[in-house]
Amino acid sequence: AAALAEAGYAVEERGLPLVREAAGAWARLADAELRSARGAGLLAQIGGETRRFVDLTTGTAPPADLDAYLEAHAARWRCAREWSLFLERWPLVLGPVSAAQPFRPGDDIADAEGALAVRRGMRLTVIANLLGLPAAAVPAGLADGIPQGVQLIARRGREDACLDAAQAIEDRLGALAPIDPRP
Repeated sequence: AAALAEAGYAVEERGLPLVREAAGAWARLADAELRSARGAGLLAQIGGETRRFVDLTTGTAPPADLDAYLEAHAARWRCAREWSLFLERWPLVLGPVSAAQPFRPGDDIADAEGALAVRRGMRLTVIANLLGLPAAAVPAGLADGIPQGVQLIARRGREDACLDAAQAIEDRLGALAPIDPRP
């Protein structure tokens, strides 16, 4: 936020509309569609850790019937409307990539609790995907030696706003070089 303010952006702290509802709609739709894909044999292409994450996160809720699936889509459109109205007034959102600190390698596939914690932490990221909003993620420094990132979300068709703001952050904070992930 300070980097954007230094670059001339007006920065105000605001609550975001329907975050819990939008993240819940995404989870219900993703679960239903992944279960359907699994039943049709469409997940045979993925394996290893990705398959484990999908298995851990889609096996925790009861399968959605048609009414529940349609309600999740209705929730999606309610959220899209509220976000559209919000982004008319505040055209750029700065938020975390994840609402939790980065997890240790393997925590996302150790058990259902860990996998779901990772998924919950990514709620702002999945909301941008659910609503078809452009977003850009950019490194924002280190905290206790751990790389941190932020994302910028704009209204539809304004990818340029995300990229311009991401560049402004990088210009002020510098570009982070990749770290060696090996201990």
